[in-house]
Formats: sequence, structure tokens, C-alpha cells
Amino acid sequence: GSVTRIIPVIAANEPIFNKPNELWENESLFERRITIEGGTGRGRGSVVRLLEDPTGTLAGGNGATLWDCSLALTRILAERYDGYDLTGTVVLELGAGLGLVGMAMAAMGARVVATERAITLPLLRRNVDFNKVVVGGRVDVAELSWGSKETKAFLAERSRSGDPPFDIVIGSDLVFPSNSDAYSLLADTLTVLLDQKTTDVKNSKTIDMWQSHEPRRPDVEAKFWAMLEDRGICARQITLSD
Repeated sequence: GSVTRIIPVIAANEPIFNKPNELWENESLFERRITIEGGTGRGRGSVVRLLEDPTGTLAGGNGATLWDCSLALTRILAERYDGYDLTGTVVLELGAGLGLVGMAMAAMGARVVATERAITLPLLRRNVDFNKVVVGGRVDVAELSWGSKETKAFLAERSRSGDPPFDIVIGSDLVFPSNSDAYSLLADTLTVLLDQKTTDVKNSKTIDMWQSHEPRRPDVEAKFWAMLEDRGICARQITLSD
């Protein structure tokens, strides 16, 4: 029979960050400092310094700005994996943007591959380099365009390189009303990622998928959730208090 996979979706409706606290090298590049909160274990209290460039030469569309959902997902994951030893855990971040969530997971001990579109990679790489002390060299940056073919090629290349499979997939604010033309591509990517199987039955495992989402146009975004259901993926909504 068919298999239904459930992914938790964190809804973030209220702003939970302050205004940029420092003007950086030029008038378009801001620094924002985020303290990892939630849980009591490794990574808690670490400060991630993010460079935003919404209008300057490093601007990469939506990915050049810190969004509320990144903060919500960072907190959820810090609480969810509190007490876990994430050493050896391999995390894939989709639509990483500035890289906050992935870097927070790295601060907790995980090995992270933060992916984005080509236009966003320069700023993402700069942020990862800027936080080397926090992430300890545990974050790699890679280009990944959504879609079944592209995702399969991405995974195949990792396999050829001897890289381990992913244990956790994360993403924040991946769905906007303005990118509804990419909904099916994202749904295809998630399907491929969650369908990964190992040839060693003894070592087969379930992949965790976490996505945070801020509802903006529920009538439009409903199309994406329907696409997931059509592919056998059910989203379960949780809140910060859960």
C-alpha cells in the first residue's frame, strides 16, 4: 500500500526579532546577532552573526533577508534535539537564505549542507565564513535547484563522492505566494529526499523533515499542501509551545 509521510510545519505568525543592531561595511549591508535559544545542551547561548543585504550587490532576493520563520525553526530544533548528540548527524537545509538554521544545527554538533539558488550563494557563503568559530567548519554550501531531476542529480553526486546520506531535512519560509510557480518543484524535491532508501536494510532509517512557514495567502499556499498530499506527504502543524 501507499506510505504516508508526515512532516511537522511550524507556523510563525508574530515577529520575534529586533531591528538590525549595526550598520556594516556599507549602507546596504547590516549585521544582526542572533542568540540560539531553546533547550539546555550544546549550542545554547551561541551567537550567530548574520549579514543581511536586501538591496546591495550581494542581494539574492528573499534569501538576503532574515525572516521570522528562521528564528522560529531555530528555536524549535534547539528544543527538539535538546540532549541529543548530533555528532555525525547530516542535515540538508533547503532555501538556506542567510544560513541561520543550518548554522544553529552545526553549533549543536551536526554536519550541515546549506543549499540555495546560485544568486544567493555569495551572501550565504559569506555568512558561513563569518561564523567559522560558531559552526566549527561543519557547514558546506552548495547550489540546489528544486525539482525531481535536479535533486536526484544532487544526491547522486554526493553518493559518488562518498558523502553520507541525510538524516534531517530542514527549511524555513520556502513557500511564498510570489513563488507559487515553484510549488511543484519543491514538492518534487521533498518527495525525492523523503524517498531515499538504503540498500542495507539493517541500517535503513527514517529521514526527519522540519519546515517552518508563515501563512501569507492561505488560499494560494493551499495548492502546495495539496501537492504534498498527492505525493503521499502529510504536513502536521505544531507551534512553539508544542
